[in-house]
Amino acid sequence: MISRIALGTLMIVIFMAAGCQESTSQSDRRTQLIGHENLQLKKQLQQKDREIERLQGEIKKLEQKAIDEAGLHEKTLTTMMEIMADTTRQLEACKAGQ
Repeated sequence: MISRIALGTLMIVIFMAAGCQESTSQSDRRTQLIGHENLQLKKQLQQKDREIERLQGEIKKLEQKAIDEAGLHEKTLTTMMEIMADTTRQLEACKAGQ
């Protein structure tokens, strides 16, 4: 009778140990998957950071180009106004000479 109880207890301990090992291996696998996913997310984050830096540089270039073009347009407008004023003076001079 005692040997049956001992055998039963031994069987329960063996089954529990096997269940714990399976649970541990599943936990290890889950930990590995989470670690792998974290590495992938870090890589994606680094790629996005580089993309943001590239786009910020492009924005700065475009802003400078807009400033340069605005200065050019202002200079062109000033020149056109000077030409218009000169033409108006010439026209007035022609009218006065008639």
